[in-house]
Amino acid sequence: MPGPRSTYERIEERERRARKLTGLFMENLEQFTDKEEGPALAVAGPRLQADHWFKVFCYFCSLMVFLVISILAYLLGSIPSAVWLGRAFRGIDLREHGSGNAGATNAFRVLGSPIGVLVLLMDAGKAVLAVMLAGFQPVFERGSEAFILLQIGLGLLAVVGHIFPVFAGFRGGKGVAALLGAGLAIYPFSALCAMAVYVFTFLLSRYSALGSLLAASSYPLWMMLVFKTDSLALRVFSLLVPLLVFYTHRSNISRLLKGEEKRVFGSKIK
Repeated sequence: MPGPRSTYERIEERERRARKLTGLFMENLEQFTDKEEGPALAVAGPRLQADHWFKVFCYFCSLMVFLVISILAYLLGSIPSAVWLGRAFRGIDLREHGSGNAGATNAFRVLGSPIGVLVLLMDAGKAVLAVMLAGFQPVFERGSEAFILLQIGLGLLAVVGHIFPVFAGFRGGKGVAALLGAGLAIYPFSALCAMAVYVFTFLLSRYSALGSLLAASSYPLWMMLVFKTDSLALRVFSLLVPLLVFYTHRSNISRLLKGEEKRVFGSKIK
């Protein structure tokens, strides 16, 4: 089965041939009376019209693909891993315990490390899957700026779904694990370095929020100064990450400044 590129090439070739025949017909109307060119000219007009509508149909199908994968990206992000696992393993709504946040950090604090790890993997994994949906569209070539921009858009939709999940009354987490997954799927080098900053900060302070804030702050530095990416889309994305993390951690910042922020490991529900 031919790929998307070969399909568009065939469309363009058919348009070129039809335009050529139409041009020849207009310039040399009286010359085309032989048996070979006559039938071709007779169908040149209808062929041009058919090719036009076929191209419109292809564009419409591509638009529908973009719409579908965008919706799927949000729905993937909306999977409330912490809420569902809290109910499945402890019979509780995690949002009513600990910090009240439906994320990996509160899962570690309330549900324990094994379930916390599972929540972290699921929250990051759903964003990875959302970014991978970019490969199902037939228009943008992998590695192109447009393809990277689409990946970023799908990853951010997953993050929005994580923060405002349709499956959990639009009360979700703060998006850090989902951002990690999206970053790993889009440009893993900077994401891994930012994750190292988080781990180092957390081991020293035991404050997950502080680790998230410092990791997010370092992300554009890794992206632009260390790895020096040429992609404008990636540069803009790296600047959006700390803005989003600082926004979702407003209450944590206030508690950190007041010395009231809770450390991750405390009492857990058995």
